[in-house]
Amino acid sequence: MAGTLGANVPVGSGDLNFSTTVSYRSKTNQFETPSAYLDQPGYALVDASLVWSSASDRFSLGVHGRNLTDKRYITSGYQFVATNPDGTPILNAGGLPSPTLGLEGIVTAFYGNPRQVFATATFKY
Repeated sequence: MAGTLGANVPVGSGDLNFSTTVSYRSKTNQFETPSAYLDQPGYALVDASLVWSSASDRFSLGVHGRNLTDKRYITSGYQFVATNPDGTPILNAGGLPSPTLGLEGIVTAFYGNPRQVFATATFKY
């Protein structure tokens, strides 16, 4: 789910446009069984842009921000650790997670981009 809000105001010999987007992603399970390591609770991402465009629309300058709240979220991953039906790890005699591949249990998570702020300049000819 996503929502967008924006405004356009005349500034100088052009227009200043402000826009923001909030997108929500509900809880995500990486696999068909729960994973205490990789399942991602629901979260929201906030993006915003401030762009000035000349009256002729040939020039523009912008400042943009993505994931402004710097939300840390998992997009995907791999898990080679045995788990109980509720997603909690099964521990071996040494108190460590039991591996399902090789001698060591491995969990790898891939995360979405952190906060990003950047500027743009455009010239149309």
